[in-house]
Amino acid sequence: GNLIIPAGVKSIYSSAFYGNDYDKTLTFNKDSNGKYNIENIGFGTFENCGILGTDSTLLFTIPDSVKHIDEDSFKRNKIKNVDFNGATPTLLRSCFSENPLISIKNFNMSNPNKQYGYALFNESVDKSLKNIDFNYASLDNNFDYLHFNVFSNGSLRSIMLPENITDIKYTGMDSNAFYGNKG
Repeated sequence: GNLIIPAGVKSIYSSAFYGNDYDKTLTFNKDSNGKYNIENIGFGTFENCGILGTDSTLLFTIPDSVKHIDEDSFKRNKIKNVDFNGATPTLLRSCFSENPLISIKNFNMSNPNKQYGYALFNESVDKSLKNIDFNYASLDNNFDYLHFNVFSNGSLRSIMLPENITDIKYTGMDSNAFYGNKG
């Protein structure tokens, strides 16, 4: 199946599609000018929906217009590859957790108050997360901090952090940014 979000939609509110669990792609349509308009994705909006990706290649591409992805928005889906594709959203707790993630491309986020980013991609199914590629060319100036459990319990083998990351949160033995990786 395919879930299509029309071009005119700017915000999708909390739990709008929660629990529609069957294998599907999620498509955000562009307007007549070829631009995305979606800006805000609310709490748990697509949680537990069986989302595989945004196209037939099963790559999940975040539209470049997205400014905010709330808690648990894409939690418990079947997403394997995420591409931030120029988007620099604020990301709240567990927005992509419990997916069988393998790779994250062009990772970037806005983090103006160092309060966002807890457990974003943690608990990848089967400890599958192996590759994280940051958007080094245009990294947001406020993205200088990694919160606890942001990439925990994956299979990371190596990671090259951007130069502007100056703080990596640690709050205890099992809650550091990269806890439990088995790469």
